[in-house]
Amino acid sequence: ISFIPYLGAVYGDTLDGYLFIPDGTGALIRFLKPAEYSSTYDKKIYGRDLSIESLSTPSDIKAYRPNDYVVEEPQVTMPVYGVVHGAGQNGLFMVIEDGDIYASITATPAIPNNPYNRVSARFEYRQKYTKNINRKEGAGTFVPQEHRNEVSPALSVYILDGPLAHYDGMAVLYRGLLYDSGILSDLNIQESIPLRLEILGADKKRQFIGTSTQTFTTVEQAGKIVSALADNGITNLSLVYRCFSKNNEAGSRFLGDVGRKSEFHALAERVIAQGGRFNLYLNPLSANKDQINIRTQAANNLSNSVIKVTRPNKGIMYPETFFYRLSEADKRVSKALGYSDFSFAVDQLSYRLYGDYTSGKEATRAQNLPKFIDLIKRISKGGSIPLYQPNQYLWQYTSEYYDAPLVGSQLLYESDTVPFLQIVLVGSMDLFATTMNTGTFSTERLLRHIEYGVYPSFIVSGCDSLDLYRTAQEDYFSTNFYDWEEYITEAYKTIGDALMPLRGRKIAEHKAIMDGFIRVTYDNGARVYVNYTSEAKTDNDVTVPALGFIVVNGS
Repeated sequence: ISFIPYLGAVYGDTLDGYLFIPDGTGALIRFLKPAEYSSTYDKKIYGRDLSIESLSTPSDIKAYRPNDYVVEEPQVTMPVYGVVHGAGQNGLFMVIEDGDIYASITATPAIPNNPYNRVSARFEYRQKYTKNINRKEGAGTFVPQEHRNEVSPALSVYILDGPLAHYDGMAVLYRGLLYDSGILSDLNIQESIPLRLEILGADKKRQFIGTSTQTFTTVEQAGKIVSALADNGITNLSLVYRCFSKNNEAGSRFLGDVGRKSEFHALAERVIAQGGRFNLYLNPLSANKDQINIRTQAANNLSNSVIKVTRPNKGIMYPETFFYRLSEADKRVSKALGYSDFSFAVDQLSYRLYGDYTSGKEATRAQNLPKFIDLIKRISKGGSIPLYQPNQYLWQYTSEYYDAPLVGSQLLYESDTVPFLQIVLVGSMDLFATTMNTGTFSTERLLRHIEYGVYPSFIVSGCDSLDLYRTAQEDYFSTNFYDWEEYITEAYKTIGDALMPLRGRKIAEHKAIMDGFIRVTYDNGARVYVNYTSEAKTDNDVTVPALGFIVVNGS
């Protein structure tokens, strides 16, 4: 069911304006003349329900390297969308108040056989799935769910004009709603900006016969990394230790090859004493084939098959990822909490939301949602903790937002990427982008951090990067700390020069003065100018050098 799906629709390019969709960080679809597109925007809020749908397969890149290196499109983490008729003139902003876990955001640019630009929410009472007709996986037919989803749709429509009739005005409005409901609160300001540093401990490595354990970073080596960063003036670390347990399983005992529990305690105390935070990595939802008993521990989908994601690359160690039943995830959380004094940074549980149709233990996505939230509340021990890409229903338990997106899906009809997510959250929690040494380290990327108000992240090891080859961590192709130390220091100091004066402040306005020249205004009047072009740009009395930035202090 879609309610008033043509509300705010515009015929072709007869009006200046755009559709706003919460794709990744946020995206705009400007009103254009009708054109042919292979598909339109259609994404489920909070990601796909793996008990009914499989993850989408990335497009074939038609190259010699495997397709699994195509980046998966970001999921929708907020139940909102909007439309603007003339920036700063008139707009509509929609918030899905109920039924969001069974809703999708659909946006259609003008096309020849229906030349209207439109956006709406679709509430799904029955979804189609593949019903197997024999034992061969994938051999079946598309049928609708036998039992409908329990959905009670509720949609709020806000009519906007003036400054609110723009994507940044919508974000400010939504932020206010979240503050009023107690989901967001003000950030505790620290003396310096933070740096997220993830450290790889150890994992399995393929041998000619069987596997062995490959150590990447011992606790002793991690201590030396912390010291080296302190010498460079970086002490406010949000440190996450990954791959520290036996078989890299959530809740398993500490791996002696990495360090004893007492050594981890000493490292944690050292990081905290210098003003940082120490967290152990926790992913209680997904597992490879050596970490799970598929028959008794894996969740099942409506097709009576185990829930899994398969990467189309036979050369990697574990091409298949399986997902635990929620009862098994609960056991691993309980074991991890047995570490007592340690806190955790939680992955997967923060953005996956699926049902389980294991025979005799069936639970829908809606029935599992409060259980997912309860697990996060247990791990946070009544407070808040770092979460990876958390969905909106977990923001009140989020102290630090890891892997915040800096772009949307960049679909052909998406004309602009905008920092809607950052405008909502900056000033309420620290946001960290994806690790800079697993993508492109460039001036433009540093400037994007500054424009969006997010902090830098790196993932490192004490070993040579080559030592990760043929292990379960070989996706991280360059992690040696001493190869990256200079770049980590450069990124931290560059971003710190811009963002330190703005700690705890909220973004009030985001404006593209011209292509490649951006002005971000904060609630205290401070302005950040970012110039992505190859020549100097001027706004009133402020001149910004090519590929540079300037911060103008407010009151």
